[in-house]
Amino acid sequence: MSYVQILMAKKPTIHDVISALKYKKEASFMIDLKRTHISFTGRLQTMTRKDAMALARACGAFPHIRPVETTQVIVAGVVKKPLGEKMDTQKLEYAKQFALPVITEREFLEWCSAQITRWLTNIS
Repeated sequence: MSYVQILMAKKPTIHDVISALKYKKEASFMIDLKRTHISFTGRLQTMTRKDAMALARACGAFPHIRPVETTQVIVAGVVKKPLGEKMDTQKLEYAKQFALPVITEREFLEWCSAQITRWLTNIS
């Protein structure tokens, strides 16, 4: 089953994702970021931060420059640090402190792709 089929079959909530992560289970579904407050950290490989925020907004998420009280998910790009330093950012520390799910740039782009595919399916 493709990620688009999974997304269309079941729309997991943030609580579903957090529960799966707390019990160290692999999430067998794609997180739905629609109406979700997100923040980006690290260097994004496919686009600028400004473009990523515009894409997130266009697909229905609420992007923030930095985590705020309402932030529900952190999208992590590449984190580069000198050898021997901890591979972390302040936003990743925030995510750990408040038990927020962290998703990769690829997972974010897959969600955006699924949203656009759904819109195109509705047009046809």
